[in-house]
Amino acid sequence: MIADISPQVRRAVAWTLIVVCCVGFVTLGLAERSVKGSVISPVPDAPLPFSRHKVVALDLRAYSSLEAVQWLQSGGVDPYAMVIVPVDADIVSALTQTDARPAALAAMDQMVQSAQGVPLATCLSKPALPGTGVEVAQKVTEAMAERYPGAIAYVLGCGLADEIPDWHADISRAIRGSDRPVLPSNTLIPLSSGAPLTLFDLPKPDTIDAADILAARPPTNRYSGAVIRITHPPDSAFGVAATDLMSRFAALSLVIVQPERQVESSALRASLTGLNLPGSPLPEGFTSVTAPGITTQGDWILSTVGTAQYARTTTDATISIEFVGTNLFVQALTSPDAGQLLAWIDPPNDNPSTEPTVSRNLKYRQAEDTTIQLASGLPAARHHLVLRTAIDEAKGQSVSVSGFVVTGHATPAPVVRLAVLVFLLVATAALTERSLASIHAIRERETRRPHRAADGHPRVFDR
Repeated sequence: MIADISPQVRRAVAWTLIVVCCVGFVTLGLAERSVKGSVISPVPDAPLPFSRHKVVALDLRAYSSLEAVQWLQSGGVDPYAMVIVPVDADIVSALTQTDARPAALAAMDQMVQSAQGVPLATCLSKPALPGTGVEVAQKVTEAMAERYPGAIAYVLGCGLADEIPDWHADISRAIRGSDRPVLPSNTLIPLSSGAPLTLFDLPKPDTIDAADILAARPPTNRYSGAVIRITHPPDSAFGVAATDLMSRFAALSLVIVQPERQVESSALRASLTGLNLPGSPLPEGFTSVTAPGITTQGDWILSTVGTAQYARTTTDATISIEFVGTNLFVQALTSPDAGQLLAWIDPPNDNPSTEPTVSRNLKYRQAEDTTIQLASGLPAARHHLVLRTAIDEAKGQSVSVSGFVVTGHATPAPVVRLAVLVFLLVATAALTERSLASIHAIRERETRRPHRAADGHPRVFDR
């Protein structure tokens, strides 16, 4: 049957298959790059100090402090998980001076009030003051931490481009101490609690897609936020794309809109209102205990450390979630009086009467955030988690949970391996056919080539 097909058709089909297989291999490689680029590993111990499920944050660094306050007062903050606001150099300078500090705090009070409870990231412009940058940064950040522990989530350095790296490093040392690594100038520094957040700029305004995120996101194991310049209120497609990418990329923690001056605050707010990550199953990445899709039973009390939120209980209580992924982590607090966490993955009939999948004692000599891996290598399918506390009330024990981290949502490894095997077999078959065809053609040319007479070379002659 195959022999009846013309050589030209066989050649065209074979080379087509080879090209298709090469394209398939490249596509699979890009898909693998996409998965690796979106995963965060290792998972940070600290939670995110804002509501990631709200998808978008607002960046007003291009404005003055007064303009930022007016923007927030006129437009509102309902859609935003966080707001990045500028703190002018004169306010920063006044925070370091005893006589001028009340006026500076009054200006900061107005900014905090205009945020209406939404966590702030303050961008401190470098003041022209005597003394080292670390000393100035320490006075300013201590004043802010003392007065606004539940309002300001992050701090970063602003000012002239050539001054920002050193000034930001001074702020990092003032907050984190000199014994810890200095965070780079593109990373938000937690003021009191939470995980750092690395910012990166997307190249095109008003547009967000996976290719740009993977190309622009810096190689880091920290959570990240994509900053996008906005020239007009985005349409619904922008919200759909942002929500989809946040759901698939564990490392992407916020889409940060940076409006230009012609954009009206109320129009921007209206265009972004209603955005939320899906609650069930949980999206990729970090999900706070306050997000949709977290089901609780028992006496859980919401509390905050800085702007990071926790669910705390002093009795036996339960949290249930649905998720799609291969790896699952829970983030909780260790402390000297902490109890235990018991976890069941896909318990029969949703009844955790069997031995738990994971059991973890949270008792530790000091209070600190920790990440506990509850599952790894699960099939990329929908799963059910039941998390239960085991507390000795007589000892005054408690358990505090901040959230969950899902990774491996879109990595069905068996399907990828099967696709690779199919491409390899097809490419091998096509190359084999081309090799056999070439051998056959060589043999045909040999049989058709004229042979010289057996009585010697034609140029030979008698002397």
